[in-house]
Amino acid sequence: MQKPDPGRRQVWAVAALFFTLGLGLQLWRLEGLTASFDQGLFLQELWSGGQGRFFESTLSSELSAAVKLQGQLPQLGYLHSSQHLNLLTLLWIPLVALLGIYALPLVQVSLLTAAGLVLYALAREQVAAPIAARICFAYFASVTVIGPLLENFHDLSSIPLLGFLLIWALLRGEGLWALGAAVLITLVRGDAGILSFGIGGWALLRLGGRRRLWGLAVLLYSLVYVVLVTAWLQPLLGADVNDRFMNEKFGQFLQGRSGGTLELLAVMLHQPGLLLQELVSPPGRSLEYLLAPMLPLALVPLLSLDGWLLIAAPLFVALAAKGFSALATTLRYVLYLAPGVFAGAALWWHSHPELFERRWFRRCWTAAIGLSLVLAISANPHQSFSALIPDSIKPWAQAGIPEQWARRQAALGALAVIPAGASVAAQTPLLPRLAQRQVLLRYPYHSDYLDRTGKPQAVDWIALVPRYQKPFLQAFDYERDGYAVLKARTLQLLDQGSYGVAHCADGALVLQRGASTTPAARACGAAAFR
Repeated sequence: MQKPDPGRRQVWAVAALFFTLGLGLQLWRLEGLTASFDQGLFLQELWSGGQGRFFESTLSSELSAAVKLQGQLPQLGYLHSSQHLNLLTLLWIPLVALLGIYALPLVQVSLLTAAGLVLYALAREQVAAPIAARICFAYFASVTVIGPLLENFHDLSSIPLLGFLLIWALLRGEGLWALGAAVLITLVRGDAGILSFGIGGWALLRLGGRRRLWGLAVLLYSLVYVVLVTAWLQPLLGADVNDRFMNEKFGQFLQGRSGGTLELLAVMLHQPGLLLQELVSPPGRSLEYLLAPMLPLALVPLLSLDGWLLIAAPLFVALAAKGFSALATTLRYVLYLAPGVFAGAALWWHSHPELFERRWFRRCWTAAIGLSLVLAISANPHQSFSALIPDSIKPWAQAGIPEQWARRQAALGALAVIPAGASVAAQTPLLPRLAQRQVLLRYPYHSDYLDRTGKPQAVDWIALVPRYQKPFLQAFDYERDGYAVLKARTLQLLDQGSYGVAHCADGALVLQRGASTTPAARACGAAAFR
């Protein structure tokens, strides 16, 4: 008779709470208009896939090298796969067709919740139930999991789940399952193979017998896939990886040159001093990035050789890259560390179970989990708690529940004017609600695009909610700057007569191309910015 697992029920209860609160907050972000650009981008891309136009997205086109670097207009028919070959996201196309804007929050929360359950199963084979449960609780309380959980939908939400599955399969010697997990990881996006490469390297160094050979197979497959996709296939689809993304993240090595993965590795090796400097600077943020996922584990992964080997490859990439997002502890990229940090902790506890018998350490671990949870909430990731936590205290800046609901009602009233399928440019908070159409642009940055023949076209409708930014104008320079651009562009279009006011109520505006504007409607439009 199988013995009952005393930790399983607790883990499932915590997982259910994590799922419920995570999905609730994601849905509130949608309804309160704090979900934004990427949420709209992926929804448009998957909606297009459901229409047979796979990876197509005008929102993604706005991020292309042609638009960002050469000043061209966004292109109808542009393929997001030239930036990230995220083949795994195709699995969610039927769900988008069924649930619309609510599909992606459900996918993201479900994947990250399932990862915690797989982590418990992995840890349970290495350590006793109480330790395995604590490791799982640490995962659910980590700021580096909660932040990406509440972010706009992203293709990396499956990384912890697949990473844990790969490590688990290698530990059990299930080679075919390991290769299957590695294949799925590489299908997440072109560069995700760096994670399976690192895990394969760990297995090669730390496991014995046939498991070592399977680790080598995972390593070689991942290396070949990443090189082929990023250095050959994606450049065939477009110049975005080499011309824009590589320079944005590793321009300090490339020094303005266009280059792919192989070129980047070559120039890194020829600049060892610069590479060492990048790996340790800025020291404060680099240390925070390393310690944040380890905090709810009471920093035990610092002592785990397995943990260090498992995170070595993705940590190297993050430390070598530049830009705020590379070392942000609440953005999706930090999920690359999750499999190694948490599985590495389980492997360390396998050899040191006696420490858990000490009451003082259990208390410290409980405090570390609690502190991590407090930090995750107080950081207000992606404005998910803005209804309760102000974005700024001095000066005070907050959109509480009544304000968020009121602007939602104003936005819904405005969007009801726009016909389904019409071409639209919209202010960022409105993008997810409008994404299920061929042409959607981010206003005020774009309101014109190139059609499938390459001919410039103006969108038929423009939607904006000026009241959205007003609570934050006194506190944040970027909000004031964005508001000034929004106001100037809108009044310019009205003055030119190219667009007329089709709807103006409760601080929400809809402009229609070629429509006439009555003096009262023009005055209402101007008043929306006061």
